[in-house]
Amino acid sequence: MRRRLTYTNYLEKTLTLLNAEVEQLVLKLNQVSDRNISLLDSRIGTIKTLLARSNRVIDLLQREQKQNVKSAERYTEILNQVKEIQSQPAAEEEKKQQIQIAALKGMSSEQIARSFSLSVSEVELILSLAYPSFPNKNP
Repeated sequence: MRRRLTYTNYLEKTLTLLNAEVEQLVLKLNQVSDRNISLLDSRIGTIKTLLARSNRVIDLLQREQKQNVKSAERYTEILNQVKEIQSQPAAEEEKKQQIQIAALKGMSSEQIARSFSLSVSEVELILSLAYPSFPNKNP
């Protein structure tokens, strides 16, 4: 019977020690879990902050892109206007040459004015600049 008591005491002591050790492990696990949860919360906060900053940068870049598109469109418009202006003198020169050719073929200032939809004085000015002796009928 004594053995039984000793063995029962031994089992009770072992069980008590095991319970204490399990409680210590549970306590440590809870502490580590709390620390890990705090770290995760902190990192999630950092990620949210970085995401908000990224969204602001994206918004800014999108606005700049829209502005650049508008600037490019305006630049293209101006470039087209410049090309149009540059092409006008060539067309005017060609018209003047056609007027001079018509005069050389013997057309009168009135006939030339009608065919080019100009006034007679415009035709005579063009011809007088091309041929200083124009007032004569033949250039």
